[in-house]
Amino acid sequence: MQKLNDRMQKLESMMQHQEQDMEKVRENIEHIDQNLGEATDEFEGVNKKIEDSKQNLSEILSANAEQEDIEAHRNNIILYRTAESCQARAEERLKEDVAFCEKFLHASQVGVDPEDIIKVPRLGKRNTDSGSRRPILIQLGRHVKKLITESLYKIKYLEAKFQGVIVSHDMTKKQREECKALGADAKGKSELGDWVYTLRSPPRHWKIIQIRKRN
Repeated sequence: MQKLNDRMQKLESMMQHQEQDMEKVRENIEHIDQNLGEATDEFEGVNKKIEDSKQNLSEILSANAEQEDIEAHRNNIILYRTAESCQARAEERLKEDVAFCEKFLHASQVGVDPEDIIKVPRLGKRNTDSGSRRPILIQLGRHVKKLITESLYKIKYLEAKFQGVIVSHDMTKKQREECKALGADAKGKSELGDWVYTLRSPPRHWKIIQIRKRN
């Protein structure tokens, strides 16, 4: 009987030790889980910082690219409704376009020298069958564009071949999209009442103004 009691006590002692060992294992597992959770949170925080940095860099690069694009367009103007040469050779057509631009600017009493006109390419693909008149992009030297835009009111007083010409800013893709959206807004407002709404000012400084409709 004593032997049986001894064996029972020994078995209970072993079970207690096992319970203690199991408790230590559980504590170790909980500690590992806690450390793993903290490591995961830290990793997610670092990953978010990396993603935020990538986003900021992308925005900076995009803004820089847009600013460079703006600078490339800043001194340019576009002429619409200009007669297009029928000459077969591109060199001859270019000469006629340059001569037309120079005469137009001089007729507008803008003090522009030939060296102020850098390039005058036509925009778009030439189509001899359609009879379309592609716009002319005039790349100008610095400080010349302002003189031209200040003289636009004189166009209606010029000889007939110049009166139909429309002068526009050369805009970036983003500026064209902004202008289109504002133009649609102005058109929508104009359809609602007794006022006509239109855009004024150069790119990035547009404002919608209202003009009373004529009866």
